[in-house]
Amino acid sequence: MAATTKNVSPSKALLYNPVLIRSSKIILGPMAYEDEAAIVKAIKQERTVNIQNHVLVSGVVVDAYEFDDVSKPLKSGHILHANKREDIPFSIVGQKLEGSMTGKTPACFLVSENTELTRMKNVLKMGFNLKNVGILKPIFVAQSDQNPQVVPQGQVPPPDPQLPKVVSGFSPYDQSFIDWLTSQNVNMKTRGPYLFKEEKQMLRTAYAAIDEMWNNDYTCDSLADPASYVMIGWRIKILPHLIRRKVQTDIDVMPLRTAFADLIENNLASLWANPELHDFILLLKKEKARTVDDIFGHPILLTPGRRQILYRTFSTRRISVNMKNFLNKIPFSPHWRVNKPHNHVVLDSICQNRTFSNDVVGALMFADMVSRHYVEHAKIIFEANWVNHVREDTIDRALIQSVPGLLSKRYAQGFDADYPRPQLPS
Repeated sequence: MAATTKNVSPSKALLYNPVLIRSSKIILGPMAYEDEAAIVKAIKQERTVNIQNHVLVSGVVVDAYEFDDVSKPLKSGHILHANKREDIPFSIVGQKLEGSMTGKTPACFLVSENTELTRMKNVLKMGFNLKNVGILKPIFVAQSDQNPQVVPQGQVPPPDPQLPKVVSGFSPYDQSFIDWLTSQNVNMKTRGPYLFKEEKQMLRTAYAAIDEMWNNDYTCDSLADPASYVMIGWRIKILPHLIRRKVQTDIDVMPLRTAFADLIENNLASLWANPELHDFILLLKKEKARTVDDIFGHPILLTPGRRQILYRTFSTRRISVNMKNFLNKIPFSPHWRVNKPHNHVVLDSICQNRTFSNDVVGALMFADMVSRHYVEHAKIIFEANWVNHVREDTIDRALIQSVPGLLSKRYAQGFDADYPRPQLPS
């Protein structure tokens, strides 16, 4: 990017600062100063250093940029590229640059006050440390010159109050998270009992970004605010300029997790209308669910096959009276048996000559038996045609209908008290 540095040795110049140009069209580009070309020329003259060893140790990249849309805080536009110095449009800055450069890359831009320079530089450095797909990528930070006029040596140019700004460039995005929420119109009758694959990935992506942020000594104070996110397709991304370094008072990740839980509860829960999402929100707020595996192991994020196996890990065989009392604290319908599909030949076969208590322990025992023996009974009933009656989600769907919400509530209970944390099957 173009430099604001004047009378500095080319080997020490910091060449990354394009400048905000005054224009009724709010068009941005590199500076049109005479010393801009002088810096490039000086560096070109010093290229002979190491020429004899055929080693290229430094160089200059000068790009322009301009806005296409300034209606929102994050302005859309392009970074414009030149292949050689002669292509740099120093003389037309403040006009439309389209057609004067050899290529362009979509980007978005944030214009902030000059006092924000240090913070935005730290955001750029953060972008090199945090490369998570759940964080929008920062590209550059540019400071405009407070005294851009070229005056005779020894004289101080007058300040120009319109130019001192910091311009930060980021990767482009499709729409804000708020706009994305407004555009969603899902027919609840067609959703079924599971989140869509893209919805699961959205939750994983955002939480993984939060976890990596915290583990690398960064934090964010606005994760509950939908304005803190943007969307690229179904991929959610945290805005990087809202991320900051931790300070001494940032001692626990729980405020971040609670804020993310509030974002889900206030913006996605009614949209997705999945009963297990409420349990997932509660899990995010539990102190004992400390690892990524704890969060990603919640049933709402698992495939039907993995959910089916998880029922087996919650078997109630040979448990103590105290454990039965502990399990029966789960808020679950005591009349679960009426939910079991009627005239379901496989479930009826499994339940034949078996009695299950009408409480949580009985429901868990029923789910364990179905998970283990469904295929066995289906083979007996349907014989060679059994494969046409058992799909990947058949068993789990039957259990969701019979004991709705039991799996997610039982999973979360493992983080409530002094009880061994449930382990996902390998």
